[in-house]
Amino acid sequence: MFLVVLAGGSLAGAGDAVPRDANLHRCMSADARSGQISSEEKTAERVFVRFFSCVTARADHDRRRCNTFTAEALQRLYHLEDLYEEDRSFVDTSELATKIKAPRSGWILLGKAESQHVLREAKRRVESGHPTIALLLNSRGEGHVALVLPGDLQRSPKWNDVLTPNSASFPHTTPAQSFIGCKLSYAFPDPKGVSVYYRPKRE
Repeated sequence: MFLVVLAGGSLAGAGDAVPRDANLHRCMSADARSGQISSEEKTAERVFVRFFSCVTARADHDRRRCNTFTAEALQRLYHLEDLYEEDRSFVDTSELATKIKAPRSGWILLGKAESQHVLREAKRRVESGHPTIALLLNSRGEGHVALVLPGDLQRSPKWNDVLTPNSASFPHTTPAQSFIGCKLSYAFPDPKGVSVYYRPKRE
């Protein structure tokens, strides 16, 4: 068990701890988590610690090797077997976004993140055990994928006051914007262009 103190908040899980002076997203202290933390969030925490260790160790180097932890988190959470390269390394986030959007990927589009109905449905799907994500993919094939996690909806003023689900985000190019257990709107500055998908769970 580790306990990471984050300016008044805490992060509990198993494995090596994030350094106490880690430059994490401000939401991890401003939006202190309350109540029961889901098993999904605890699993994602373990991946988050490994992600942050990667970007910290490569602070002055190419961080592209740290761009696979979103796929790893999905695999650890839901045992998905199509998130690997041929050498069994995890796909990077842009490739993950491309795979999710592809026809016959197994992922189902819920809709756009601008919709309150879609955000409520994302919460319902993930709490029913379905892998659920939000993604943004630009015309150059560069993308970001955030995990939707079980937890309360939280109001987001910068997303026009919609209620947004709990989430985790591992951006390797801007690790100071990484977080776990904060509202989805922290992962994307604007909901425009952000799509929400889920994948039916295995029965």
